[in-house]
Amino acid sequence: MASLVPLLFRRLSRTLTTSVRRQHLLKSVSQRQTYQLQINQRHWFSTLSKCPSSIHTFGSICRHCSSANTEKKVTFDLTDDHVIARLQDKTFHCSYFWLRDHCQCPECFDVNTNQHLVATDTVDPDIVPKTLNCTEEGMNIVWPDNHETCYPWDWLLENGPGQHLANGNGTDHKHVLWDGAALQSQLPADVGFDELLSTDEALKTLMETLYKYGIAFVCNVPPTEEDTQTAVERIGAILDTFYGKMWTFTADLAMADTAFTNANLDSHTDTSYFYEPAGLNNVCPSLQVLHCLHHDGTGGENPMVDGFRAVDTLRRNYPEHFDTLCRIPLIGQYIGDSRNLSTPYYTIALNPITHEIEHVRFNVYDRGPLSHLSEEDITAYYKAFRILAQEIRDPSSIYYVIPKPGRMMIFDNWRVLHGRKGFTGKRIMTGCYVSRCEYLNRLRTAANIRV
Repeated sequence: MASLVPLLFRRLSRTLTTSVRRQHLLKSVSQRQTYQLQINQRHWFSTLSKCPSSIHTFGSICRHCSSANTEKKVTFDLTDDHVIARLQDKTFHCSYFWLRDHCQCPECFDVNTNQHLVATDTVDPDIVPKTLNCTEEGMNIVWPDNHETCYPWDWLLENGPGQHLANGNGTDHKHVLWDGAALQSQLPADVGFDELLSTDEALKTLMETLYKYGIAFVCNVPPTEEDTQTAVERIGAILDTFYGKMWTFTADLAMADTAFTNANLDSHTDTSYFYEPAGLNNVCPSLQVLHCLHHDGTGGENPMVDGFRAVDTLRRNYPEHFDTLCRIPLIGQYIGDSRNLSTPYYTIALNPITHEIEHVRFNVYDRGPLSHLSEEDITAYYKAFRILAQEIRDPSSIYYVIPKPGRMMIFDNWRVLHGRKGFTGKRIMTGCYVSRCEYLNRLRTAANIRV
């Protein structure tokens, strides 16, 4: 009977380890056996399922450990090509190929650089463990070439297949969608300039606010370009574009952009003519910073709109228009100053893993001709755009910011639209961009938000 068992279970004295060795796969098995081992007051149950078919089944192992205060249960279903692991309230499938590819030993993974050292294509696609040991610490595997791999339970819970989606961002922080009234009542207090430069707690608070609302403020910033730059660099490196790193500007049309006037600007996102990702002068920036250094006139308020809320409303009420704006590409362009930039983009971009809204680009100023679209797509686009524009321009959607020297505004250009009321008098503004990579890095390292 023992020769029919495709896994060899060995009882190792005074340990909590069960070793499963694959001897061979049976092409047809018609019997079922149950083994029960008792080790140091703890019980292991192993059930080998013998199927009268060509499907090779290793079986399952259920480990149940209990004490006066805690109870822990680990269950595995072992097949000929993968493990189905049930640990705590998590269930995930790990193919043997995946397990070998994710070996964390020093030969396969450099903990100093967090980089893989073994090319995936060099792993045998039909690899099967020689032995698989389940302990309280984790899963230990010996491979056919006697290479040893250990997967701690905590690591599997964090990194097992599908666990990134199941675990979310690892914190209680979620995007908070807002209209004007909601942000007025919910937006946390400004972070102080001195505190931001001197404490990690202030940086953490700033990043949490940015993630939740897409907008945050730093107060008591000296009204100079240099001090504004110092504050921003607490978040990350400033993005260098053809505007420069820091740009201090007034209404002088120094660049071929409506921002360099005193005219009214409708709500929009910046730089739809830049690509993402990678490279000087062509990265669509994530964070944008605006700081008023001087204004001796009237007007100039900034209407701010939560693009994520507007797009979420569109998805719930007009799913066909939502799909249209996810599907039909536009072209953003910048023509002037001896430059001719042209970039295709989607009004709404979804995260390829979570399928959540990740990026909203809305800019009627920079949009190129729709000469690349069919008549049918043009009609569909106009209908969808009109509905989204109505939501964005609804007065209740807008939160107004009055620019003042000393109060620096930071907002997520991938989410929050900004505009400007026309103004009188002399006004000097400074600002800059921060790349998406720098922003996400600070969310992870300063606020422990998994993004």
